[in-house]
Amino acid sequence: MTYSDPQPQSDQEVSEEAPAAPAGVSEVTAQQRIIAQAEAEQLVVETSVLGYVQAGEAIVGQSLVGVAVTGGPLRLERGGGVALIAGEGMEVRQGGGQFLVAGGDMTVMQGGGQVLIAGGDVTLQQSGSGILIASRAELKDGFVALVLAGNVSGTIRVLLSTPQAAALGAAAGGIFGLIWWWVRGRR
Repeated sequence: MTYSDPQPQSDQEVSEEAPAAPAGVSEVTAQQRIIAQAEAEQLVVETSVLGYVQAGEAIVGQSLVGVAVTGGPLRLERGGGVALIAGEGMEVRQGGGQFLVAGGDMTVMQGGGQVLIAGGDVTLQQSGSGILIASRAELKDGFVALVLAGNVSGTIRVLLSTPQAAALGAAAGGIFGLIWWWVRGRR
């Protein structure tokens, strides 16, 4: 069973809110739609706005997503989301989000996110991130504030690597402890 939206008659047409896809649908394909919730085995959306998506795998192009959860791979091109969670790999091109989480490898090209977490390797090309957590990170021409990875390679500006973050945490803990001791001692 397939749930598909018809092609718009013109580029100027503004869509109405589409109904949620019926449960148990194997494929959802949408273009220029606003979808509050969609559940499908395979999801393909283009130039749309989605609230919550749960799919086996998803391809999102030029769209905005609130939350997307896939059991398999997730691909985002020229779009964005608040929380994108893929059970397997994730590929982001010219897009990004607040939280990007992949169970497998993650590739981000000309994009980024505040928090990137991958169970496998992460490759960033001309991209940025606030916090990057992965088993291995390959970084090319970008910026990451904090990297927590077993192995980091490439050319990128990193504000704090794993040892530096540990040292900063220890120093902050020591300073906080001294302040706490001083305040308690004055009572």
